[in-house]
Amino acid sequence: MALISWTLWIADVGRDEKGEEEEEEEEEEEEEEEEEEEEEEEEEEEEEEEEEEEEEEEEEEEEEEEEEEEEEEEEEEEEEEEEEEEEEECRGLEKWERVPSFLF
Repeated sequence: MALISWTLWIADVGRDEKGEEEEEEEEEEEEEEEEEEEEEEEEEEEEEEEEEEEEEEEEEEEEEEEEEEEEEEEEEEEEEEEEEEEEEECRGLEKWERVPSFLF
């Protein structure tokens, strides 16, 4: 009887150890899966942040280009106005040149 109970006890301990090992393995696998999921989430977040940064940079570049275009247009308009003023001045001089000098 002692031999049987000793054998059953050893078998029971063996089952417990196997069960504990399986539980530990399952826990380790779960932890690894959780870590992998966390890493994937972090990577996704980083990618999203990078995309947002790229979009912001593109928007800034577009705004800068628009500002430059506006400045160029303003400069062109100013140059045209100056040219027109010069032409008007020249026309005015031409008129005075045609007036006889004795009127001065």
